[in-house]
Amino acid sequence: HHAVLAVMWCRTALHDPEYRSTSVPLAAVYAVSALLFAVSATVAPPTRFVLWGAALLLEILTLTSVGRLVPDAAGLRTHGLSNPVVERFGSLVMIVVGGIVIGAIDGVSANGHLGREVLFTGLEAIVVACGLAWVYFDFVSRLRPLPALSAVWANLHFFVIAGMAGVWAAVVTTVGHADEAFPPQVHWLLVGSMALTFLGLAGLMAVLEVRQTRRREYDRGIGLLLAIALVSVLTGSLDIGQSRSLMIGVALLAIPIGYGMMTWGRLRESAEVPQATDI
Repeated sequence: HHAVLAVMWCRTALHDPEYRSTSVPLAAVYAVSALLFAVSATVAPPTRFVLWGAALLLEILTLTSVGRLVPDAAGLRTHGLSNPVVERFGSLVMIVVGGIVIGAIDGVSANGHLGREVLFTGLEAIVVACGLAWVYFDFVSRLRPLPALSAVWANLHFFVIAGMAGVWAAVVTTVGHADEAFPPQVHWLLVGSMALTFLGLAGLMAVLEVRQTRRREYDRGIGLLLAIALVSVLTGSLDIGQSRSLMIGVALLAIPIGYGMMTWGRLRESAEVPQATDI
């Protein structure tokens, strides 16, 4: 797939000189990514996963920066993304959040011993999904990024979605084996994915237009999410069960949710709540 993309961008560079400054770097990056994926087939985990991550990170960083070399014919860097595009990213996040809920239900269904521990762990997983959605839609959803950082905003969504997808994958095993020993790799997948989601949300908040007028509120929110991401990673070293691990996740999510409720409630009293874009 990446090799095909590299060839296609080479053809673009050959036949469209106007966009050669963009197509040549993209062709090179996809060629390197294809090589990394090919090499990963010859090595064992976790080296294989490191190579995958390096290839994807290289692509994301290139796509974020190379957009500045493209002629701004559509006016994206001047006027920013359209309202429907902003809304579509929110819909994509909501689909992944729904997947976490489905994963919790599948985990409960797959468990052969439907007891209190399993049901409570499944309920915690659903609360985690709702909490992640709450933070995104409270601070990010339907709010435009700075026009010059539209590409950064779009690519940061991939980190949020990847983190939520990781939570989805971890929840299936976590709930499905709630009454068994908690595998360390699943525990690390859960806390690491939540930390990645928090980091992605912090990045999204940093590039929003509204942050220019509500800098104090958003800077505090960004600081909270960064601290929560760190705490989430640190909990990976704790020898705790599934239920307690998800309970910590719920407690961490309660912090930005509570902060948002207090902040927007105070601003609403003074009629200063940031307005979302129209659909």
